[in-house]
Amino acid sequence: MDTPLGSVLYITLGCAKNEVDTDRMRSLLTAAGYEEAFDPQDADIAIVNTCSFLASATSESIETTLELANEVQDGVRSCPIVMCGCVPSRYGDDLPDELPEVAAFVKADEEDGIVAVIDGVLGVEREIAAYIPQVKRTVEGAVAYVKISDGCNRFCSFCMIPYIRGRYHSRNAESIISEVRDLVAGGVREIVLIGQDTGIWGTDFADEDVAEGSPRNLAQLLRAVAEAVRPHNV
Repeated sequence: MDTPLGSVLYITLGCAKNEVDTDRMRSLLTAAGYEEAFDPQDADIAIVNTCSFLASATSESIETTLELANEVQDGVRSCPIVMCGCVPSRYGDDLPDELPEVAAFVKADEEDGIVAVIDGVLGVEREIAAYIPQVKRTVEGAVAYVKISDGCNRFCSFCMIPYIRGRYHSRNAESIISEVRDLVAGGVREIVLIGQDTGIWGTDFADEDVAEGSPRNLAQLLRAVAEAVRPHNV
């Protein structure tokens, strides 16, 4: 698509897992015909990817959203705000009444549908469906985070992750290794594996869900990732 449909400002709060989620949304929107903006004055729409790990994180997410809304109202051209991630996942249906400044809310497990949300807010109509890239990353540089799991089974009194992201679920090894290879082919030389509880990766797999020879625990996954990276670092 030669002419961009609009420019998107990305604001990411919280942990490295949110950075990965934002990058995934960026890749989908870029493939769908949107470009990235780096200043509210240049943006047609803004995405705020929020954190709600602690009460202070929730407050920061809401304050950041309101500050952006105030900046828009104080003279920056029209720039609808879409709130994504943990805050919508935690507070759900209560948010539209509490934050009328926000045009749309996208829960963490709904972020792969971000193109349709942005199209809807901006009134973009498509004759054909948006292109979905096979590699949903846009990393530039030598280092990249790769998420290997989501959710958590440890219901700590200070943390809301199990309620926001659900129970612990490991990402399958094949998709992890495939992403690592694509990132390395694009110039990445250091992979940082991240998750809420990385040490127990693979323990939730049923025997029938793991192909013969495929990694079944974190140690085996680390060896497989190292093999995927090593040929490019020699």
